[in-house]
Amino acid sequence: MEQNIYLDVYFGFNFLMDFFVLFITKIAIRNRKSIIRTLLSAGIGALYAVCILVLDIHGIFQLICTYIIVAEVMMIVAYGKMWGINNIKSLCILYAVTFGVNGVINALYYEGVLKGSLLGRANTGTFGKVKIAYILPFIIVLSVVVVITAGKVKRNILMRKNIYNITISVGEKKIEATALLDTGNSLIEPITKKPVSVIEKERLKILDKEKLKYLIVPYHSVGKSHGLMTAFVADKVTIDKKNINNAVIGIHEGKLSQSRQYNMILHPDFIDKGDSDDY
Repeated sequence: MEQNIYLDVYFGFNFLMDFFVLFITKIAIRNRKSIIRTLLSAGIGALYAVCILVLDIHGIFQLICTYIIVAEVMMIVAYGKMWGINNIKSLCILYAVTFGVNGVINALYYEGVLKGSLLGRANTGTFGKVKIAYILPFIIVLSVVVVITAGKVKRNILMRKNIYNITISVGEKKIEATALLDTGNSLIEPITKKPVSVIEKERLKILDKEKLKYLIVPYHSVGKSHGLMTAFVADKVTIDKKNINNAVIGIHEGKLSQSRQYNMILHPDFIDKGDSDDY
């Protein structure tokens, strides 16, 4: 079957796909180079695709050029020079994103909402009649969905790595809490110079409030330059079989997590330092 392919459309489609893949990879590797470099790199990739089509290049030479030489050139243009393990890691991520995008598009074409419609036209002898304006909205929507989803998944993974199950002992009472390690927490009790973690007040219901050793801890937060937080001294805090004695715990009146993933903010010193008789 004879197939008509318009080079401008072919270039445009490849440019959009290359830009999408490079942009997702840029986010994944946390590269901060200008988006102009990503556009330029996508243009190089699209121009290469047109050259391969026009010159009708196939075989091992085409594979080496596509997956090694041109891929490396596109990465250097988009993200700058990278050496050793960083270069290999970025290249692997680029391949993974490429295969992932191809898989999504194939799934939508063969089984999904695009079956027999938009991309179906591009698979006929009238490929050149498919306007980039038809394809661009799909690429944009897919890009937004992937970026948002990837961001949420990444944040959840990072958060789960920093969540600990905590046991707080006060007298004969014990409280179980789910704590988020906050590496930016620098709250210190000014007199004892002890690090201060923070827990929701609701978690303290079972404690005998009259027997707690209270402290007042000054703090700074967004929208409140000078505040005072009530805190208490726990007899013991247990984190992964590590015991911290006489730990200072601040009391938060509201919710620390709207999604209820955690109910305590853990000071990094509680993790970084070993067992202590008196923290």
